Amino acid sequence: MRLYVHMGLHKTASTYLQHLMNDNHEALLERGVYYQKQAGYPAHHEAAWTMLRGDMAPLTSMLETARQLGCHTTILSSEDLEGIIFDPGTVTAIEDAARAAGVEQIEWHMCLRDAGEYYSSLHAQLQYHVFSGALELFYAVMRDGMVLIPDPLRGGPGTPYWGFCFDHARYISEFAERTTHPLIVHDYTDGDPFPAWRMLDRLDALGAIRDLPPASARNARLDAGAVVQGHRERLEDVIPQELLKSKTSAMLRDRIKKDVAIVPDLAAIVSARFAASTAETLAKFSRP
Repeated sequence: MRLYVHMGLHKTASTYLQHLMNDNHEALLERGVYYQKQAGYPAHHEAAWTMLRGDMAPLTSMLETARQLGCHTTILSSEDLEGIIFDPGTVTAIEDAARAAGVEQIEWHMCLRDAGEYYSSLHAQLQYHVFSGALELFYAVMRDGMVLIPDPLRGGPGTPYWGFCFDHARYISEFAERTTHPLIVHDYTDGDPFPAWRMLDRLDALGAIRDLPPASARNARLDAGAVVQGHRERLEDVIPQELLKSKTSAMLRDRIKKDVAIVPDLAAIVSARFAASTAETLAKFSRP
């Protein structure tokens, strides 16, 4: 039995890939590949969140089902697993649980995108969940080459933390050193027929993808106006009701609008800062 762990990364068309595997679940089974079908959102997020809390039961259950179905490979896919790049304990726990379940080979799969594009898309995406100012996010990325957000939903259901990687050469190389299993990195620009398609091609399962999801399956970046509105709503979530119409509140909303307007310029700086890091990582860990 083999286990492919697809860790995203975030904003690299992971949602589209998950729709492809979820919608073609039966065809993949015919090729001996098990992708646990999800009734709602196509990613294995709930399983990943449980695993990030230290409980490997969802993984064990997936592997047992795959074995019962006679599959040779199980694919686990959630971009929220990007955080384990910085969490060696969870990496070890996943490998130990897989080994105990009879897995003989693990492959870790990641898809990398230009760091500036990642910055822009991540800033837009975060407004669904938390307030993340463009300058604050930019500062963290430039200072640390990564962003860690603990308990983003404040104890609510969901991921216990988010981790986002920008300095690929540093952190992904460190990740690779902590595992004895292959790490395979995919290039987001190698997107025909879709980003990370080579992961399925390695399993001789690309031909199983027959039903393509609609355009709505792409978690596309919102326009600037929607991003402004989202971050405004997140900020106003924590402003007392009596202050929502105050001068301070109006100034904060104006700041958010100006903040979002400079995202393209900040993204260009991030792209230049980490271009060599991304290229080095792709050269080191890509497979034909």
